[in-house]
Amino acid sequence: YRWVIEGDMKLLLTYDGNQGRQKFKIPAGAPPQLYNLKADPWEKKNLPAEKPDLLAKMVKYLDDWYPVGDRKTVKTVK
Repeated sequence: YRWVIEGDMKLLLTYDGNQGRQKFKIPAGAPPQLYNLKADPWEKKNLPAEKPDLLAKMVKYLDDWYPVGDRKTVKTVK
């Protein structure tokens, strides 16, 4: 996973699902996980469809800060 927290919001993105050094297999094509930690501290309600502009902003922020390099990621924003 790659993740970022901004304010109350937390975004989790997966890599390509290859095992590599990961303890658990992450399914390829897994959707982005966007949560409001203040309103939903147990991360039960995934919000990317409800907040597409915020999702795009946080994906860009994460991509700019932590580029993937040689590994593939699931594209979540066009």
